[in-house]
Amino acid sequence: MEKGKNPPVYRSSYRLLIEVLGIVDNMKKSHKYTVGERLRDEAIDLSVNILTANQIKVLRADKILKSQENIEAIKLILRVLLETKQVSHGRFSAVSLELDDVSKQLSGWYKSS
Repeated sequence: MEKGKNPPVYRSSYRLLIEVLGIVDNMKKSHKYTVGERLRDEAIDLSVNILTANQIKVLRADKILKSQENIEAIKLILRVLLETKQVSHGRFSAVSLELDDVSKQLSGWYKSS
């Protein structure tokens, strides 16, 4: 991937971030500033790690692995939110598909780097 251009995985992670922000905005106050904040932070960290991996080749493998950790944390938090009825099944499914897409792209990028 060319330095300076946003790779497709970044665009996918950006769409995921927008979706996560929408979820957090609609959460009850009791969850918004605890679990919601953590979810938002993980989604932001995911996008930042992907940007860094694209810009600094020496850090690429490490940042891709950290991005995979962000994805696992987001999945865990989303399952908790689904169980506590803070996110609908439809929205959960949509975000899960986006997460799977980002994860597959990261795996391919990691193998090729």
